[in-house]
Amino acid sequence: MGTDTEVRAVMLRLKPEAENDPSLWGAYAAGAMRFQDGRTALHFLRKMQHGKSADPLWLGVTADACEAIGQTDLAWRIRRQAWVELHRTWAVGGAKWAEESAGDEYADEDEEDAQGRPARSDLRRQMIALGQIFASADVSRGLVVEMLRRDRESVAARQAAPSDPKSPSQLGNVPGLSPLEVTPPPALVERERRRQAQLTAASREVALAWAMSSESNELARAWLARQYAERLQRPAYAEIAIALDDNDMDKLDRIMERKAGKVPVLSQIEVNRQLDRLSAAQTQAFETQELARTDDSLQQTLQDALLFNAQAIEPRASYQRQNPLEFYEYSLAGGARLWDGYALNLRGVFRDQRSTDRTALDNVPGSDRRAELALTYRDTQKLWLLGVGRRDGLQSFTTARLTGAWNLEDRVSFTGRLGYNQQADESAQLRVGGMKDLVELGATWRLGLREFIRGRIEYDRFYGQDRSSLGHGMVYDVEAGYRIRTQYPDYTVRIVGTRGIYNTNGGTLTPTMQRLVPAGGDATPAFYMPQNFTQAGVLFGFGTELLDDYTRKWRPFLDVGALYDSRAGHNFRGQLGMAGSVFGNDHMSMYVLHETASRNGGTPLTEVGLRYRWLY
Repeated sequence: MGTDTEVRAVMLRLKPEAENDPSLWGAYAAGAMRFQDGRTALHFLRKMQHGKSADPLWLGVTADACEAIGQTDLAWRIRRQAWVELHRTWAVGGAKWAEESAGDEYADEDEEDAQGRPARSDLRRQMIALGQIFASADVSRGLVVEMLRRDRESVAARQAAPSDPKSPSQLGNVPGLSPLEVTPPPALVERERRRQAQLTAASREVALAWAMSSESNELARAWLARQYAERLQRPAYAEIAIALDDNDMDKLDRIMERKAGKVPVLSQIEVNRQLDRLSAAQTQAFETQELARTDDSLQQTLQDALLFNAQAIEPRASYQRQNPLEFYEYSLAGGARLWDGYALNLRGVFRDQRSTDRTALDNVPGSDRRAELALTYRDTQKLWLLGVGRRDGLQSFTTARLTGAWNLEDRVSFTGRLGYNQQADESAQLRVGGMKDLVELGATWRLGLREFIRGRIEYDRFYGQDRSSLGHGMVYDVEAGYRIRTQYPDYTVRIVGTRGIYNTNGGTLTPTMQRLVPAGGDATPAFYMPQNFTQAGVLFGFGTELLDDYTRKWRPFLDVGALYDSRAGHNFRGQLGMAGSVFGNDHMSMYVLHETASRNGGTPLTEVGLRYRWLY
């Protein structure tokens, strides 16, 4: 009971005594699990080898602790043992408990008895939850029916109590005398109301979980059953889930105050985010991630909370070679939060470049520098960025862009971009001496947990860096994918298609733009403009989001595939890398990319990169 701060303080104060006091072992194990500290919980649970170690409820806690430190196989073996113990306890002790409580009309099924045996309602819920996993669906269905039957019988028996033959008088109430039917104490009425509400809610949740067990995918069924077992042990979860679904902020606030310490940590983080208590959510996420490093699903939730508006310093370095240009590019960025979802970011980029074929590209300036100051806004559903910068390449000029993403958590989400004097990488010549204005719109439709379709259309207007017009173009991207798994490694198969259509202006290049044209070359806009192309193929990969997304563990990622390119014929694309944390509050990724015919030019491309981000 109490707040997290109070519980931590008590555990710290009693820690020296807890090591040698058996009466504190169970409390310390439960307290550690409140903070997802599986290692500490197991330490005290192992000390409880006598007594409660065989209790099915404590076996459930042991399984949760094993799962918190990544020992999922052991956790499932313990849950199987818990199922056996529950079955034995129910069969042997059920009749005895019924006999002992027969004379107590108001026996509370939600409290331990005098001998410390677990509450019968807890045993029912535990047995049904474990029955979902380790027995046939018929077992769980029978238990659900039994619970509902007992619920109805209990209500009917209490309604019939006043007319029972054993009531104080067969004559009933006599006018002028006090009524024989005495109203039960308010506390008893409230306890009965809560018992009925809990039993009814548990029955409904069990019935729903049993219906979900018809899922044909065994992995999905096991996941649903496990989540159900965890949730059913924590009644506050149901209230939190309903309030989140109804977007009832007042109710969420009341639940958090009333159910201190009983709400699962993931729900607490989500509630604090919904209540705009971002600092509280991030603090809790940071404390929890240190205790559950091997829990992938928990780490993902903690990552989302901590990095939602993270401040960071980001140095990057890369090398790229694509005939007729090669370059080293270095960048440094930093950001700071402002207020209510707003942040300010500054990035500077320096490129050291040279021509690899002077018959195709000549007089390349040795450096290209640019800087941008960006204001961003982000909440759970949208992200906006407004950036203004300056670039010094073949010429000096100002850049601007507006990007956005909205409906981020819906099944259909959208992205958009407007750009002025943006970098153009459709060809090596444009990268060095050109730029573009653009309008882009994209959408992603998540058909289910695994299937998605993505589309994008972009219109570009190409210019030289002296703002002379070169041409325009349209690019269409379509992608359909299927995720074989929904946890890392998230294997994904994608079918991709791209169509680029470009139109070149007539006339002659300006003197500034003729600078890059080799001697004897054709000084027309066609020198800079890319060719029309079509690419289509199949790609297979996993973990590619780790190139930018945080991961505490060091993990590999891969993306490979075969494509057809209308300019070069058959094409192979491969990307291999690794990402992880060095000091804990940082992220580093390294990668190698090679394409035999890249989309920006149709010629071979090789790129090697290193990205680092220090979160502060």
